[in-house]
Amino acid sequence: MGSKIMETAPTLPDFALALKPDEYLLPPVDACWDEGETDDVSIGFAATATSKV
Repeated sequence: MGSKIMETAPTLPDFALALKPDEYLLPPVDACWDEGETDDVSIGFAATATSKV
């Protein structure tokens, strides 16, 4: 039983058009980002990971 190997590759779709991204706008920044000191290490996970009890 023999099998025939394809001599040429099949025609592929134009991926440049097929993968065109949808238009997307970022949502507005929440006002809470403007409150307080954002570089304070006591805020968030970094504080819980480095705190000594």
